[in-house]
Amino acid sequence: MVVLHGGQVFVFGFKLAHGEDRKDAAEQAIGQILDKGYADKYQERNEPTHLVGVALSAKEGNLAAPKVVST
Repeated sequence: MVVLHGGQVFVFGFKLAHGEDRKDAAEQAIGQILDKGYADKYQERNEPTHLVGVALSAKEGNLAAPKVVST
């Protein structure tokens, strides 16, 4: 999912986390954004870009561990 807001680009990736691997799942989501090049087409905008990896808890059914990398 991509959100363009306030002169910034936010690229979100989501992963389902099982057990204690929440931080790993958030980092895997960031890795997938990078590997698949999801943010690449927005670089021509020359705006700050934020990659947001979100782990969703399979057990609790909610947001578990977000991680943000800004470029």
